[in-house]
Amino acid sequence: MPRATEGNIKKSIIKAIDKAAKEIKKLTGEHLRKSPEYILNVYIVKEICKIFQTIGFRFEMRFSDLFRVFNITPRFPKYIGEGAKFDIVLTSRRTSRPRHVIEVKRSISNRQIAKETKRIKFVAESNHGSRRLEKGFIVCVARIKERGRPAETLIENRAKIIRKIVGLRFTVTELHKMYEYGELGFAKNERLIVVVFEIKNRSNR
Repeated sequence: MPRATEGNIKKSIIKAIDKAAKEIKKLTGEHLRKSPEYILNVYIVKEICKIFQTIGFRFEMRFSDLFRVFNITPRFPKYIGEGAKFDIVLTSRRTSRPRHVIEVKRSISNRQIAKETKRIKFVAESNHGSRRLEKGFIVCVARIKERGRPAETLIENRAKIIRKIVGLRFTVTELHKMYEYGELGFAKNERLIVVVFEIKNRSNR
């Protein structure tokens, strides 16, 4: 059984989205981005829990509920907002304690990247005592047009935005998969890209 390292989790997310894209095209005739966002979340947790038998999950877990597990009640900044939730929280299957947070977006926009980065940074820097929660993931499932900026440039630009927000105490890595133009139900001048950014607090190491 493979270990649930951050690198292996990124690979499993890419694999999950690949399965989702192919199965949705086969069963509906439509491309992946025409399906509700929660469908992506289901595919992701199914794949992760199948590969890593020590991991469970929670959907739509509130920030306040996550911190309550660690008996702390932080003062949330305005950019989080009352009642804010995570798309996915990976947990320990044995103890149900949170391990990693995952935010899933059907775009790769500056605004969305910045918003989710701030939320993950807040959790990673909070005084919960969990090394695993010092790491989080942003999953972007995006449609790129042929005449737009190259996908590689777009990904690097978004990584720079994340690095600027989190600062030098964090490391930012990414894993991505790009499809051919017109593949999996997209128009001839469009392609699907999937990017998984990992944001990791290394200040306590």
